[in-house]
Amino acid sequence: MDVVERWLHHEDDVRGITGLRDRLVKPVRGGGVVVTAPHAVPHRRDGAVKRADMWTGGLALLLAELTGAGAVVETSGDGDPSWEPHAFKDALADLEPRRVVDLHAMRTQHDVVELGTGEPQGFPPTRIADDVRWALTEAGIATIVDHRFPARGEHTVVQWARARDVAAVQVELSVRLTPPFVSDADAVRLVDALSAAITAFA
Repeated sequence: MDVVERWLHHEDDVRGITGLRDRLVKPVRGGGVVVTAPHAVPHRRDGAVKRADMWTGGLALLLAELTGAGAVVETSGDGDPSWEPHAFKDALADLEPRRVVDLHAMRTQHDVVELGTGEPQGFPPTRIADDVRWALTEAGIATIVDHRFPARGEHTVVQWARARDVAAVQVELSVRLTPPFVSDADAVRLVDALSAAITAFA
């Protein structure tokens, strides 16, 4: 299958087990990088149901397949791994990551990727955020840093990683950059850029 077909195939797998399994975990095959998708399915935050970050689960699995990175994709729908202590992070810890790329999706009118560094306001971007931003910029994809989603919340995956001296970046993808809202060529451009970043710092 081509890249977009693989992405859709993985996304179908994620949707197909929503609520039936706690999470999908793919071991690291090399490089120590783990790609996470904590909001891949609808989930509960403070008792309220929140929509899934569509296409992030399939993308995490695809990037793992293409690069040898590990992946942790939440499918239980129980709680919110980015908002509270959660077993999702225990599964992540078991993979012993050296770097974490935490995927999310945002609803915006702009074709942009926001990178959340977890750094205090006014601090410069982290090295891992700069590396991902460079790869995206090289591919012609617009980026912003620490705007709406700076990953500063106490229980974000980025803060979990920082507490363990693990480099991490939160990657918020505009849904306008994902299938079915973009051409196959543009979807591949995004996948190639993220794969290049993962491979470069693996």
